[in-house]
Amino acid sequence: MFFAEIFSGASATRLWFIDPWSLIVTWPLYFAHTLFFLNLAFRTKRTSLHQLYLWGMLFALYESWITKVLWAGYFGQTPILGTIGGIAILEFSVLVFFWHPVLAFIMPIMTFQVFVSENKSPEQINREILPNHTKYLIPKKRNKLFLILLIVIGSLFLSLNTGYNIPLAIGASLGTVALIVLFAKLAQKQSFSIYSLQLGKTGFIVVTVYLVILYIVTFFILLPERIPGFLPIILTVLIYLVIILLVKFSKPIIDELPVDDSNFKERLFNFRDFLKYSGLFIGLTVILCIVPPVAIIITFVVNFAIFLLGPVIFIYMTYRALRG
Repeated sequence: MFFAEIFSGASATRLWFIDPWSLIVTWPLYFAHTLFFLNLAFRTKRTSLHQLYLWGMLFALYESWITKVLWAGYFGQTPILGTIGGIAILEFSVLVFFWHPVLAFIMPIMTFQVFVSENKSPEQINREILPNHTKYLIPKKRNKLFLILLIVIGSLFLSLNTGYNIPLAIGASLGTVALIVLFAKLAQKQSFSIYSLQLGKTGFIVVTVYLVILYIVTFFILLPERIPGFLPIILTVLIYLVIILLVKFSKPIIDELPVDDSNFKERLFNFRDFLKYSGLFIGLTVILCIVPPVAIIITFVVNFAIFLLGPVIFIYMTYRALRG
């Protein structure tokens, strides 16, 4: 909810943590999708960052069946740059090539592993996170710059979609951070790892059945007037097949434990870093709320840049996933 919904401002206007719709529908939707696709990654041993990106693209396609955004545009709008074959061009590039793979899927998984590794020895960390993710969890310059880029993007969209309302923006973001801190601290009192998110047979069936029911019910009940004709649905199914084949053709990851602690010459990101970057996110959001005319222009440019870079990100991540 933090990275996908607060960064976009989508659930900020309702303060999702006290809003019935968000608690009953939106939060379980993200939670179930994350568990489902992460467990598919575990089961198929396709857990590299680039493979998670492909899983995240499958995650993102819920925006067709449930919200219909990939067909009809954002709520209250028509597709911003029109459609190709009934698929919204800009919305598809932004949501499927960037927003959901990175912010709704990869970032929560990476942040979870940051919390897992808090106050652990290298030997413990090796067993409790995915070793092939270690280099992304080290506060190197590249990783820090990437986080700052996400913070800039998130603060732009949060300020815009809360109507540059400072109390609302602070309430939504700070309230969500407070919940994360609360549950992270409670979790750290017990033994947990990234593998704590592995579901058994029954758990996986429950999550799968929930998602099937969610897709069927919301497809027909939520904005049924946005259901398109035959062509967009067929194209969406073909997109699923292409992504599934890309995942299949990528090589399984053999996550052998490192023989020494060379991966830990530098410390990993930690809980304090999460608070620091969250504070930066909230602070920048407040600043943008103070200068709406400037923020609107920057947001437009950034949104269009994400649209243009979306296919480039997809091509790069696919190449890396297939290259192994």
